[in-house]
Amino acid sequence: MTLSQIATGTNANTSQPGVQVATTASAASSLYARAYGRQSSVPTPPSVTGRTLIGVFLGQRPTGGYGIQVLSATGSGGQLTLRVRLTAPAPGAILAQVITSPWAIVSVPGAYSSVTVIDENGQPLPGTTGNDR
Repeated sequence: MTLSQIATGTNANTSQPGVQVATTASAASSLYARAYGRQSSVPTPPSVTGRTLIGVFLGQRPTGGYGIQVLSATGSGGQLTLRVRLTAPAPGAILAQVITSPWAIVSVPGAYSSVTVIDENGQPLPGTTGNDR
């Protein structure tokens, strides 16, 4: 399935891990508010016509150096599975001592109401099963 990486960041307006699915304009606006909410302005989300936007949120982390990259997507019926790569700081790395909340937003063709996120080893990420909002 064709996957488009829309945006990533490290300062989401959430401290909990999770997934947010958007198939309507209002749901896309809510997703963008969650991702960009700690910034001065929230960009306008892209159209969801014929597409689903998915935000994956890692939750609060104690320092910089954490991130997420969505590698692939597979779908069947209304269920979508995203495979992700997580990054973390190396042991002993010198890091910014700031709380971060990494996130990524992707777009896939079609309409999906439920999303599961797995890591590169096929293991589900805790707190990252989401439904359309």
